Amino acid sequence: MNLHEDIHRIKQMMGLITEQTRVLGRVLGPVGKQPISNPDLDLVHGILGSKRIQDDFTERVTQSLKDWNNKGYKTDVTNIKIKTYIQGNDIITESSCDIVESMDGNSYNEFTTRGSIGDDFDTRHDGQIDGLVDRLTQYYGGNAKQVGKPFVISFNFNGTNVSYKQSFFVVSSDSGEEPKTKTTIKGTDIGDLRTKLKEQTRNISIDLNSVTINMDEYKISFNSGNEQIQIMSLIFDDKGQMSDRLVMIKSKNPTMRIIEQGKDSNIDWVVVII
Repeated sequence: MNLHEDIHRIKQMMGLITEQTRVLGRVLGPVGKQPISNPDLDLVHGILGSKRIQDDFTERVTQSLKDWNNKGYKTDVTNIKIKTYIQGNDIITESSCDIVESMDGNSYNEFTTRGSIGDDFDTRHDGQIDGLVDRLTQYYGGNAKQVGKPFVISFNFNGTNVSYKQSFFVVSSDSGEEPKTKTTIKGTDIGDLRTKLKEQTRNISIDLNSVTINMDEYKISFNSGNEQIQIMSLIFDDKGQMSDRLVMIKSKNPTMRIIEQGKDSNIDWVVVII
């Protein structure tokens, strides 16, 4: 090794030289549109990743990662960009990212996101992602990490500032297969669904990332997994006191975690596990 190579190696060790990341491709997410006249605010950021939407940003990125894997590349995600703004009579959400060659030896082939919008968005978001890297690692059997820092996006809607907070994650896995045991709990209304959840989810093991919630049909589905829970509970409120109720419940059940929350007509609802 000559003097030049010695100096180059020393600079690398000191962090003065970094390798150039190779960009393989760019992914554009679908453009989300919600009418100003009657928007579903959950879908303003849901276009980034939601079980309620068939074609969202996370699905496109995951598919691109797998396509590059099939070509023999180890992949990662970087340079995520999202924005939400008013255009004409619509609330628009756009997203994009770069697919790059992995620099840490892992091939990340799953891309997912968590976010919250509206009242208490910051606290609700932080509750969703608390421990998520470990849960994703356990579920996929590979390595998980957060991509960059959380985004906080704000836009003005009818004179009111509305904000959401969104985080993104990648996971490496040898197999995308999900557990075979699936449970679906369906109620006749929101109260009946709450009762059935209470009866059927005591002391079971589930995969938290497989939980699918369809409040239009009062239906919740999930796969068996390695996460032991005491119970899955549906909390609802029509008096605007949900935040206070959650604080009270959390004080009595410190292990409580929010899975998802939303609004059905004038009823706020939250699905939690304890």
